[in-house]
Amino acid sequence: MPTNPSIYIAAVKNVVEYSQDAEFLDQVLPYARRAMNYLLYQLQGEEGLISTENLVGHYNKGLHTKGSGMASGYWNVLAMPTVNIYANIYFYDALVAMSYLEKMAEFYNVENFSEVVTTEDIKNDKVYTYSQTGESLDALAEKCKTKMQTEFWNEETGRFHAGCYDTSAGGVQDHGYLFFNEQLIASGIATQEQTESVMKWINGEREIASDESRGEDIYYFEFAPRFNTDDVETDFYWGYSTTWNGNVQNGGAALHQSYYDLLAQAAVNKDTSFTRLKNIQQWYEKVQTAGGEGLDFYREYYKDIPDMPLQGNDTQGILGLDFEWLEAALLFAAVPDAYFGLSADYNNTLCVEPSLPTSLDFWKIENLTFNGYYYDLSIGHYFVEISDILEYKDGSGSENAEIRIVFDKPSFDFKLYLDDKETSDYVISGDQLIITIPFEDIKVEIKKV
Repeated sequence: MPTNPSIYIAAVKNVVEYSQDAEFLDQVLPYARRAMNYLLYQLQGEEGLISTENLVGHYNKGLHTKGSGMASGYWNVLAMPTVNIYANIYFYDALVAMSYLEKMAEFYNVENFSEVVTTEDIKNDKVYTYSQTGESLDALAEKCKTKMQTEFWNEETGRFHAGCYDTSAGGVQDHGYLFFNEQLIASGIATQEQTESVMKWINGEREIASDESRGEDIYYFEFAPRFNTDDVETDFYWGYSTTWNGNVQNGGAALHQSYYDLLAQAAVNKDTSFTRLKNIQQWYEKVQTAGGEGLDFYREYYKDIPDMPLQGNDTQGILGLDFEWLEAALLFAAVPDAYFGLSADYNNTLCVEPSLPTSLDFWKIENLTFNGYYYDLSIGHYFVEISDILEYKDGSGSENAEIRIVFDKPSFDFKLYLDDKETSDYVISGDQLIITIPFEDIKVEIKKV
């Protein structure tokens, strides 16, 4: 599937981002480079968007015909065009991740080209040698983003479509793929105007008359919005079909969609996002009250609801919550990603950019990890505190680790304090206040004067 090389690269980045493990990076970098070469040359990504043209059966003419519409990835029954939004969201993420890996390799002096990475073209005798840098990958990522903003945007519906059918007549495949729209926003691809248009559709502020699901019905399943809002009809791969509300991928929902929903909501309004999180909590408490345990935790609640069968354990359904749906755990990552702005630069620097909902005074996460340390992290509207730093084991932590904190620039006169000691060692960049300090137990606080 064309998404697999992209997912591998992103996974490598996710591992080394918080571990800062240069030795591991040295081991896997050749594999990541080989995966990127495949995306660039076998799948034609060097032009800005990848295509499945070279993969037999991976095309969609809008016909439920044998041998066509092979899947592009995890969503395995959807027939996608050769140039589609699904594979290219992951391609963009892979470009960003690969740039990170190349920059980290240079920072840690891991830039080891002892193994020359090459790719042989499957259609001719040409051999492509990997030669990317962080800068070249950044440029290609920007090209990919710009193309996605235009080539997958549907002006009529004010949302992103899956791509154009592989026929001479063309025409866009737009089934209200809500999941891909929110995933694209979470990846930072959409413009702010596009983001606002998409979220107004998802939040029911505007409706698409031709959709099967509109307004409040989009959140019919409570824990997440529907995967799509318009009947997929014949746009499944040839060996599978289902009716509207008959499958997770045609009107249903899976729990890990909530992660992308919370991030996409936060891109417009952090308070709306937090309200959605509290709605998920209320739904979970209802499920918990039903008394289900173990593998039947969710099923006890849903057993008497006829229109919400669960998929898994050899049963077909429209909700993905348990058994093979291990991806549900992704929901937990929404808190550090959407509200703490937690990430790590390639140069041994932990990054925090708090975006606390207005209804909270502070928020704390315990037992996080970074570069050989455990630590706790607290945020408020005007403070960030790192506490209880502890090495995994003696000598596991890096002495040179740093933390970069980014606040919204206050609208009032202020002073910045480190553990109640005033400091002017910060920079103002546009609407942001940025300070970089050693990674240690410390409270950074903005105080009004």
